Amino acid sequence: MEEFIPPPEAPVFQPTPEEFRDPVAYITKIRPVVVNTGICKIRPPPGWKPPFSIDAEHFEFTPRLQPLNELDARTRVKLNFMDNLAKFWELQGITFKIPNVDRNPLDLHKLFKAVTREGGFNQVTKTRKWVLLTKELGYENSSVASSLRTNYEKYLYPYELFQAKNGKLKLREALKEAQCGGSQSPQPPSTSSTSQRAKYSLRHRRGCSEDQDLNLSETKIDPGNPEFKKLAFICPGPKSACVVKAGADKTPVMLGVKSECTGGGGGGSQSAKLCTESSLQLSHMDRVNKVEQLKCYKCRKGNCEDKLLLCDGCDGCYHIFCLEPPIPSVPPGDWRCPSCVAKECNSLYDSFGFEQADNPYTLDSFGQKANMFKQHYFNQPPTQVPFSVVEKEFWRLASSMDDEVTVEYGADLHSSRHGSGFPLKGTARSPEQEEYVQSGWNLNNLPNLKGSVLHYVDANISGMKVPWLYVGMCFSCFCWHIEDHWSYSINYLHWGEPKTWYGVPQAYAEALEATMKEQAPELFEDQPDLLHHLVTNLSPSILMKNGIPVVRTDQCAGEFVVTFPRAYHAGFNQGFNFAEAVNFSLGDWLSLGRQCSSHYQVMRRSPVFSHDEMLCKMMADPQNLDLVLLVDSANDAVSMYKQEEKLQENLEQKGFVNEERMVFELMSDDERQCCFCQATCFLSAVQCSCSPGKMVCLNDLDHLCACDDAKKIFRYRYTMEELHGMVVAVQKRASYFKNWCDKVECILDGGLPEKPGIEVLRGLAEEGVEKSYTEHYLQDELESAIQEVDKLNTAANQIIASKHRAKLPNGSQALDVEGLRMFVKEMESLPCTLPALEPLRERVRQIEAFQTKADEELVELTESLEHGQFGSVGHLEQLIKNGENLDVEMAQLAELKNVLNQVRWVSETEAKLKLEVMSIDALKSIIKQGSGLPQNRAVESVLEKVREVLSVAQDWEQKAKGVLKQRPPHTASVLQQLLVKAQDIPIELPTLKGLEEALEKADQWKIEVQRMQEGNKYPHFNVLRSALSNGRAIPVKLEALIQLETRYASAKAWIDRAAKLLLKKNITNSLLESILPRTKVSFPHRHTSKSVKKKSESDSTPPGNMLADLAGDEAMELEKIRSMEKEEVEYMRELRAENSQKVQRDEELKGSRAATSPVLYCFCRRPESGYMLQCELCNEWYHASCLHLTKGKQCSVEKDSRFVCTLCVRTRRPRLDGLVSLLISLKKVPVIVTEGLALQCLVERAIAWQKRAKQFMVAGSAGLETVRQQLRRMEELKVNIRRWRAEAECSRDWKSSTSIQVQLASSAGSVLQHYATELDHIRNSYAGLTVSKRGELEDLLMEGDLLEVTMDEVQQLWLLLQEDSECRAAFEKAEEACMDHNDSSMTFSEENLKKRRSTQLTNEQAPSKRKCRGSRRNSPVSPRNKSSDADNLESSGSINEGLDCSEEILEEDEGECSVSNCLQPMADQISWVQCDQCQQWYHVTCVGLTREFVEKLDSYICSSCQAEPETALCAGNGRVEMNRMTQLVST
Repeated sequence: MEEFIPPPEAPVFQPTPEEFRDPVAYITKIRPVVVNTGICKIRPPPGWKPPFSIDAEHFEFTPRLQPLNELDARTRVKLNFMDNLAKFWELQGITFKIPNVDRNPLDLHKLFKAVTREGGFNQVTKTRKWVLLTKELGYENSSVASSLRTNYEKYLYPYELFQAKNGKLKLREALKEAQCGGSQSPQPPSTSSTSQRAKYSLRHRRGCSEDQDLNLSETKIDPGNPEFKKLAFICPGPKSACVVKAGADKTPVMLGVKSECTGGGGGGSQSAKLCTESSLQLSHMDRVNKVEQLKCYKCRKGNCEDKLLLCDGCDGCYHIFCLEPPIPSVPPGDWRCPSCVAKECNSLYDSFGFEQADNPYTLDSFGQKANMFKQHYFNQPPTQVPFSVVEKEFWRLASSMDDEVTVEYGADLHSSRHGSGFPLKGTARSPEQEEYVQSGWNLNNLPNLKGSVLHYVDANISGMKVPWLYVGMCFSCFCWHIEDHWSYSINYLHWGEPKTWYGVPQAYAEALEATMKEQAPELFEDQPDLLHHLVTNLSPSILMKNGIPVVRTDQCAGEFVVTFPRAYHAGFNQGFNFAEAVNFSLGDWLSLGRQCSSHYQVMRRSPVFSHDEMLCKMMADPQNLDLVLLVDSANDAVSMYKQEEKLQENLEQKGFVNEERMVFELMSDDERQCCFCQATCFLSAVQCSCSPGKMVCLNDLDHLCACDDAKKIFRYRYTMEELHGMVVAVQKRASYFKNWCDKVECILDGGLPEKPGIEVLRGLAEEGVEKSYTEHYLQDELESAIQEVDKLNTAANQIIASKHRAKLPNGSQALDVEGLRMFVKEMESLPCTLPALEPLRERVRQIEAFQTKADEELVELTESLEHGQFGSVGHLEQLIKNGENLDVEMAQLAELKNVLNQVRWVSETEAKLKLEVMSIDALKSIIKQGSGLPQNRAVESVLEKVREVLSVAQDWEQKAKGVLKQRPPHTASVLQQLLVKAQDIPIELPTLKGLEEALEKADQWKIEVQRMQEGNKYPHFNVLRSALSNGRAIPVKLEALIQLETRYASAKAWIDRAAKLLLKKNITNSLLESILPRTKVSFPHRHTSKSVKKKSESDSTPPGNMLADLAGDEAMELEKIRSMEKEEVEYMRELRAENSQKVQRDEELKGSRAATSPVLYCFCRRPESGYMLQCELCNEWYHASCLHLTKGKQCSVEKDSRFVCTLCVRTRRPRLDGLVSLLISLKKVPVIVTEGLALQCLVERAIAWQKRAKQFMVAGSAGLETVRQQLRRMEELKVNIRRWRAEAECSRDWKSSTSIQVQLASSAGSVLQHYATELDHIRNSYAGLTVSKRGELEDLLMEGDLLEVTMDEVQQLWLLLQEDSECRAAFEKAEEACMDHNDSSMTFSEENLKKRRSTQLTNEQAPSKRKCRGSRRNSPVSPRNKSSDADNLESSGSINEGLDCSEEILEEDEGECSVSNCLQPMADQISWVQCDQCQQWYHVTCVGLTREFVEKLDSYICSSCQAEPETALCAGNGRVEMNRMTQLVST
């Protein structure tokens, strides 16, 4: 199989929006290019996108079936041959199978063609050409020659003999003779039916029936419309055709063939019986009866009955040995005699056509099927298959006999029935759609445009003037064809995948037809008009091999493809798409259209319209005829007139006397159709009275009838005089137009011997406007030429009159000599003469004279410069001035200026070198100027001097910069050597000053270092660092710098070590800032408002800056640090007092209702909320959430009860011994470090504080032991007081005489008085910390917290303070309990014997409640506040035994309201009242009384006691208590 080679691409045009407005003019413009390719593609401007106007939901169509391998001409020939061969053997009862040779199926058709071309089997065998045929058939192994001969002899040789004896040639000749004899009726039908033919056809197995009758009714075409009858096969654009039968029956037309039969006993001939229906109606019994009478048709004998064969078609009888060639045995199955075989095999096949699909489709259903087919075939998404892959596969399938692929194509769908894809009049829904309705590129409008010839055809011919629609799928195709009447066609792809086109230019149309006939002559023998049927394809590769140029293009959605007249074209669809096509014709087509009409007459094919009728309609109104068509129609009219004149002269010679005018256009096309050539008559025709319904044209007079010419009638539309007048009228206007065109073309092309003036051009332009030639392109060219002449004339006048440098007419560049010459030539090439041309020529002559003189001067000046001789420049300046007056750029003028510049530059440079001291930049500028001048000996000599001086200076500069940048730097001697060399260079050196400054700085630095080391003192770290920074910046090697670097490194290492020991991670403060004492200036308190904070931060001074002014003076720095220590203590006291007042101020703000801002706490500067902690140093309160404390950490803080905020703890606070070790290492550093001084002060301060703390702890511990003993004694007193109080209480309820009660009270009071005396003694001798001692301890603890050192004494002092606070609290509570009991017992006096009591308890007398403040009720408090909080005492774990006894007193003294549902009044609302009977206490509010009312009562009994009988109380407690009190009194 031959490989497909893609043809070259067809031209693609992209018109501008202006060009796209007129399709006729644009296609006319591109015609010279496309006529050489046949087809082209046009891409509309980007904004041109017509809407798709078809209702896709209701669009239905029935596609045609296309078996791809039957479309190719060569493949179809092979298939026909194989069908005949199979039928030949099947009719003889032998099953035919294709043999294999060399493991591949044998191409029998190719073998048969090769053998018959060499003369047949016998000739090839005789000449021994089987080996040559082996190579011709493509077999490399010559040993297959014997196999080829055997297979040919077995399968093809009998068929060769059959074709030689009963071949198709004789049959076709007989058919032609019958047709020429005038018989137009079909022959009697053959006895073999279409079903019998299909039985033996290989195509029947492919499901493609050859004999299916696809008539007009089956294709749903109205048979009454003559237009559709004519277009049964021919239609515009890509189309498919169907076969139309001549007869009404479905039986194929077959002819009988006569056969000579000779008997063995004598000659004679007998006509072979035709296989008629009557011969097939013999009964079985009749055949049995006639068996005995049968004799061999060949030998005329009836012997050897077992060797007799009876034909199943005609009942003919033959011996198997009488057959040619003889057969060895009786074949099984049906058998046909040679006569029947000849009739069956030589029967004419129906014309090949496409079948209709069984069911109609919608666009959606067809698209789904098309996409699914392509996806399954290529096994990938449809849109991703490359175009080239689909193209190669299509042509492979078309030429393959094994791969059978059938596709469907919705072709030739009438837009009049289904609608057009373009919007039509009345269907536009918006102004944008209205634009496309009126567009000339709308295919519904294009055929009817003024410049289109079809505009003069009245009938709306479907397919030519009315577009047809095409719905394609992958591989659906349109075969090689040309358009009806060889007209133009245009195809627009609305949407979908591309459509691939192939085209052949008009000049190679006949060559293509000849190639097709050469490739498949058998097809054209059966159907001479095969190419008109659009059912035959041939690969473009084969056409190109035969010398036929073919082009291709891929038409994408939104693009047009235009085919030109008589340009064969074909193609296929890449996938599912929707296209629309129509025909149109331009003026250049008229001559081809007349040739096509003559061709149709020869082919006896019906035209679509009458060419003469259309031309006469164009000539009827020549004044309104389009200019594009005028000349072409006039030429075609002359040809028509001459042709008609010749035909009528021939008619007169034959003696026609009867003539009659007939208006042919009023008749239908069928009524005026020539009955022989099928032409549509218009100008003239002939009829006879014997057959009134028949008519012939003047070319076919002999084919009308055999009657005498005198009886025939000549019908004419116009007389020759009328026709001549019409032709003359058209020619006259055409001649005027042609003469005008000739004049314009002659002037524009320069064909006149003498050019006219501009007035002649303007006169022709006015004539064109007057005679309405404005639409012609020559009018536009003429007006453009006039505009160009005016433009050049204006430019020429400006050049002549200009006093400034002139420019070219386009203004792009200054006018030089060559430009002026070109401008003069351009003026000379104009189609007319101008007055300004001669002055310009004179200007050119002057310029040439100046150039000659300038060249002479340049030669002399160049020689002078070479020898270094500089004369006067005045003459040179005058010459340059003369050249500038010519206002033209000249090379000589530029050269003169260059020479002048050279002389001036050399003189000025030499003067500067002698008199001035220039800088390097000035030298570079001079060199740049000199380099830009044309070089000669003088310029080069001066340039060399300047470059030499510059080179020396640059070398020195490079060395000096290298010395200054060298690391480590050079010694001072190297810099001094450079300074010495610089004195010999007469140039300003920029780096010289840098060298001098470096040496000066080095000397100054050495002096500073010596001063710093005077007296064997250690330098200060800051001074050392400054000196190192200055020394490193000096580009001179300094010996002392290394020693200073060592000292600095040791000091820096010590500082880093100290920072690592002291500083926290991610801290922003420096080491010095962290260890210096806090001051109000350097460390302002951060817990202030925003405005205050901003001010304090801006005014704050870091501690390092405070000591910066003292750098270098160790004593002053130590003095400053010690003063800062004092300031730190005072500052912290003020801060503690300020933060302590916040709580009181917060309580006051809460109690008042005034709208004031709340007190702010913590880092976040927000009011109190949630759990809060107080710093032990600064007394500031912090939110636990801001400290990021979890619940576990909160409990830990509560347990430790000591918290110092992060603002107060600035460092890691290492232990004192670590700092002492650090200070000892500092002694080895030979540098005074401010951080070391600060650390020294810190250590000294810590040691002094540690000593004070130890002394205080010794005294405080002894006092606390005494306090514990006093607490134990107070516990004993509490027990005694409790016992005596109980006895006193019992006496109150005792129902005895008043005297007994008085006696008991007196005894109890005496005992309590004794206890009170002892309590006063204990109170006066309290051994704990006094107020002054506690204040001293708190100040000492604050000073310890200020130190950035961790010392155990801080924690010990804090524990001492805590223990003292706990003991003091317990002592105070025990004392209060004892005093309370004492006071209560003493109330049993004579004045209070009456049972009336009303008391308002204060916070000290009422049951004691734990104090709390707002949301900090559960928060840890300072040591001072913890002394009054019993809960904290209970959880601290460090309270002594005395605390337990005081707690018991507290619990006993506390009371709760006895009402079950107590109202729980606030502290300031609590008032108590005691029941005189049950001794229970109640809130005054809970029992529904007021404080004033209770005070007036003599006694009070609760509601519970009022409900109980009085006797119960007396019989119970009263009696028992009475006995006890009696005993007490007696004691």
